[in-house]
Amino acid sequence: MKRRDFIRLAALASGFAAWPRSSLAAIDVPGLKEGEVFSADALRDYARNLAKSAYQAPDPALPGSLQNLDYQHYVGIRFHQDRAIWSAESRGFVIEPLHRGFIYATPVDLFTIEDGRVLIVPYDPGMFDFGEVVPPAADSKLGFSGFRLKAPLAAPDRVDDFAIFQGASYFRAIAKGQIYGTLARGLAVNTGDAAGEQFPLFRAFWIERPPVGSKTLVLHALLDSEAATGAFKLSLQPGDITFVDVECTIFPRARIEHVGIAPMNSMYFFGDNDRRGVDDVRVAVHESSGLQVWNGNGEWIWRPLQNPETLQISSFVDKTPKGFGLLQRERDPAAFEDSQHGYERQPSVWITPKGNWGEGVIQLVEIPSDAEIHDNIIAYWRPKDALEAGHD
Repeated sequence: MKRRDFIRLAALASGFAAWPRSSLAAIDVPGLKEGEVFSADALRDYARNLAKSAYQAPDPALPGSLQNLDYQHYVGIRFHQDRAIWSAESRGFVIEPLHRGFIYATPVDLFTIEDGRVLIVPYDPGMFDFGEVVPPAADSKLGFSGFRLKAPLAAPDRVDDFAIFQGASYFRAIAKGQIYGTLARGLAVNTGDAAGEQFPLFRAFWIERPPVGSKTLVLHALLDSEAATGAFKLSLQPGDITFVDVECTIFPRARIEHVGIAPMNSMYFFGDNDRRGVDDVRVAVHESSGLQVWNGNGEWIWRPLQNPETLQISSFVDKTPKGFGLLQRERDPAAFEDSQHGYERQPSVWITPKGNWGEGVIQLVEIPSDAEIHDNIIAYWRPKDALEAGHD
């Protein structure tokens, strides 16, 4: 699977005020299930206990009409915007669940937290226009593949996309006036290793209903994989700069030698000074132009990105970094001469670590790419010491 496939379609796929209570979620734990008072401690305990058992991958089976969907048919399944969660409540945020299908077959449990209690968001085919695809049965318990979040970004009287959570542990966010580009994810494992990379999954989300007119949306997530589990809390504040405050606890199932904290993915195909083997009228094609590092000694480092001939891994040794990120410095359309993709409007992603991250490296992985459809750039913090099972 191509890295880029996880996320590009999410922006093209296009909850509601009330819903029936017939659907059952896979999460059946006090403090996390339907009708219970939500508890962040219960989520951490659940993730901790889950890490003590063998990994069980979710069942990706889909009804016949949804099996083997191609790109065109999948993006033809569009959400009815009038069914968005909280759309009639003027809370400043709405949620639009995303359908399963194509490369997004893995089910994701979706809950809201209202007045402190957990409510299931059950699947309902009436939430979607299926285009040329035959809708599944009305009593289907399909679940969702993720969701998009909307808020008044461009104008106070309408809501616009500002974040999408879909595919493995990937998520994207944008600020006012931007379009989707570089993305983040919950955890990276064995990135660039010969043995193969693992892609942990966000298996379930609990989204807090915000007060009316709120500027911040809080959600909780359960991460699961062969290597580790995790409990996440994300506070999102969209605006001229969109902030995503992330708190997480990771529970390894076994010793993890190569782990990536605060990982991000981007695309670099070519630039005006890096056109090896490129026959293209455009000046440049990339979502990010370089890796910026503010190291623990207060030094600023700029590393321009490349599309290398072979896999290239660069490590910047550091202790308690102050920040790092993949930046898109070019903001003039003339720097790209591409009227379709709007690369000059795509976001930079900057990580500001909390607390003492200790010793490690900021690792940059550049993968050879022959097209702009691939996310071939990955950056993350790799701790010096391995993560040990039984520790968080």
